[in-house]
Amino acid sequence: MDLIQLSAQDRRGLLMLACHAAWSDLSVVPQERRVVLALAERLQVGEAELKEVNAWLKGPPPEIDPYELPRDHKELLCAVLMDVVEADGVLAPEKCETLRLVREFIE
Repeated sequence: MDLIQLSAQDRRGLLMLACHAAWSDLSVVPQERRVVLALAERLQVGEAELKEVNAWLKGPPPEIDPYELPRDHKELLCAVLMDVVEADGVLAPEKCETLRLVREFIE
């Protein structure tokens, strides 16, 4: 599925989840930031949404209910999360755990 075809709620959830993945090791490095902002650009978010994403990159985003994740887009969610967690070339245990939890919830 093309990212732009996601509903506004699913796009927001995807960006929030991407920010959570970036924060999973308790810091966001420039490479992770670039990946998340590139995702926001691909999703064609508006100025208000981009401001929200930037805030989430400065401090962790609000909690997301994993049961609200769009299960019909699980491959897309996992691919996006992999892009974020691999962005800095360090696959920390916390990032692996984040991926595992997301996969568990969307299976």
